[in-house]
Amino acid sequence: FFFAAHTGDLGTVEDGLKTGASVHAVDETGDTALHIAAQAGHPQVVLRLLEAGARLEQRGSADYTPLMSAAYAGQLEVVQILLDRGALVGDDLLSGVQTKVNILRERAESGLVESDTVDAWEAFQSDLLGARLRHDLPGLIANLQDPRLDAQVAAVDRLAAAARRGIDVAAAVSRLTEFVGHSHGDVRYWSSEALSCHAVRAQEWVRLAGLLGAEDNDVRSGALSISAAAARQGVDLAPLIPDYVRLLSHAALNTRHDAAVTLGFLATRRSDVTPAIPGLARLLEEASPLLRKIGAWALYRLGRYAADVGA
Repeated sequence: FFFAAHTGDLGTVEDGLKTGASVHAVDETGDTALHIAAQAGHPQVVLRLLEAGARLEQRGSADYTPLMSAAYAGQLEVVQILLDRGALVGDDLLSGVQTKVNILRERAESGLVESDTVDAWEAFQSDLLGARLRHDLPGLIANLQDPRLDAQVAAVDRLAAAARRGIDVAAAVSRLTEFVGHSHGDVRYWSSEALSCHAVRAQEWVRLAGLLGAEDNDVRSGALSISAAAARQGVDLAPLIPDYVRLLSHAALNTRHDAAVTLGFLATRRSDVTPAIPGLARLLEEASPLLRKIGAWALYRLGRYAADVGA
């Protein structure tokens, strides 16, 4: 039965189940058939064992769950099956994958592994983090009601991380809206980030414009951070171009910088940001080298956009 799970022999696994083999039985190392099939990368066997009642969270050799066995072996199809069935992404798995990524990065710098391998594992790590955040989302939203500051900070930080990964945080919008007036700067910033992600996802431009126009620097910075990321990803933020143009004249240096970055990315995506030309030109006269550089970059992008449109 265990050998069939290892080799992917679905017929023999079926025969074993019919004759009374237990999906909870373990081999001499402590692994179940699900651990073995997951590590070897046999999706059909994994699905059959799950249908027969195999436990997703049963610990085996090295104290691994089946998800950990599949993940460390790089069996991505099996990992997705287990995640879809509700397998939990624990801290130990995230830590182990982070160690793997760190090792691969070092080896890539030495030319021992291809950069594509590092990219694949980093993408896999990101998927695991997203799965963990989706699982934890209800608890994070509940923690927003916790009166303790440390609990609020931790919850809103992870909610912002979830929102940045495209996870729907609509259920937290009401509380996050309250938190943009919080006494703690990090809470205001992450609440603004989460709300801005929600606004981009739902195309609630009035909400995003309100965050961009906030007097508080933390709230405004959170909205600009998400604006720049969305523009870089090709999101059409055309309704907000006048808001970004106005922010080029803001007193805060970081606001002028982030507005220019957003406009530069919008120009790259062929949005019409020509109203920003005067404001971007003024950045070239700034005392800050960073602002002059970003102003020149945005104007270059705008020029490329105008040239492409003319062609």
